[in-house]
Amino acid sequence: MDTSKDNFRLGRRRFLAASALAFFAFDRRMALADDTVNVGETLVGTPFKGTLYLIGGGADQSLQRFVDIAGGDKAVIAILPHSSGVPQEAADEAANQFTARGVKNLVTIMPNQKVGLPKNVNAVFFTGGDQNRLMRLLDPVLNTEIHDFLKRGGLVGGTSAGAAAAPPRMIAGGMDDKFVKNDSLLLGDGLGYLPGFVVDTHVLQRARHDRLMVALSLIENVTGVGLDEDTAIEIVGKKITVRGEGHARFYQRSDKHSSTLSKVGKGEKASVRNMLYSVLSDGDEWDL
Repeated sequence: MDTSKDNFRLGRRRFLAASALAFFAFDRRMALADDTVNVGETLVGTPFKGTLYLIGGGADQSLQRFVDIAGGDKAVIAILPHSSGVPQEAADEAANQFTARGVKNLVTIMPNQKVGLPKNVNAVFFTGGDQNRLMRLLDPVLNTEIHDFLKRGGLVGGTSAGAAAAPPRMIAGGMDDKFVKNDSLLLGDGLGYLPGFVVDTHVLQRARHDRLMVALSLIENVTGVGLDEDTAIEIVGKKITVRGEGHARFYQRSDKHSSTLSKVGKGEKASVRNMLYSVLSDGDEWDL
């Protein structure tokens, strides 16, 4: 075997992926020079053939549907605990949850492993934690492989941070005091799997109802989805289906939308007007 050629190819792939990621981040920083960021028109159908399954944290009953889509006891699931500050514990906990639901074949990819997505995997699952840590630690080459896997027809899921990071732009933190203020919400670059959306999690449990209204005032042409714990959205084709115990909230700007976020001083309270708001529960559907 010519290992030098293999190493060269792998190095070239990593360089190209890292270069693309750096350009994407630069382009986003340039866009942020304005008060708002336009990330493209809201989707009419998904840009992938597979299924994206996003859980708002506290995954329990909602996780069973993910296992069913993956193939039940025939599923081969890759667990990525990159979001967690204790990745081995997070991986073990996720593995226990999947094993309890009959899954026999699990693969864990740790943050420090420079490996590709195994070819026999038919589902990928991102654990919870901190979405900023996920974006910092996830290998760009692996992210590209997962994105391609989703485009070809694979199943990709995530809970909490693993769900919040799915769009091109993600809520990275902020608004801990719950007030709508100028410069209080933190945004960052996400995984890029779900253009046209921004996702928030733990909405009911952490009183995050207003964060998406602020996010949509800062990011143009997106739909906001706010998920309660143990509540998921299953995204496939031209349809989103709500799964689980709580609610999924959908936010959109109305034609009369306005905000004072860019008009008040930093840290000062602001207002957001005329936002469309829907609350959906298990089995309800939202057409793209």
